[in-house]
Amino acid sequence: MNTQRRFVLILSVIFVFISILILIGKSLLSKWEMDPVILLCGNALLFVVSLGIFLLQGKALKNANPNVFIRSIMSGMMIKMLIAGVAVVIYAVASGEHFSKLAVVGFLILYVIYLVAEVTAIMKLSKSNG
Repeated sequence: MNTQRRFVLILSVIFVFISILILIGKSLLSKWEMDPVILLCGNALLFVVSLGIFLLQGKALKNANPNVFIRSIMSGMMIKMLIAGVAVVIYAVASGEHFSKLAVVGFLILYVIYLVAEVTAIMKLSKSNG
């Protein structure tokens, strides 16, 4: 199995595993005033964005110019950070007085999990193509 397919599989497993954990721990999360729906939506958003960015980075890795790959890494991280920031602002505005700081912290922890998975995969992919 090539590295790109393996990453998509690993990313899918991470998504499903986190979603199942959120659904199983729904009552505990609610007790801690963390909105499980927000965490599920954040998990889905990060999955889709990470998958899209990784596929773009995989294309950039095949380019003969190494600067294209570096630019894709930097722009991918900025895009993901911007999308995460916009998602938090939208949540803050839409939730009003029901805003959960712990849900935002949980979302940011998910952000780090997906970032680590993406960076690990892209490093392995760059070594296999190098």
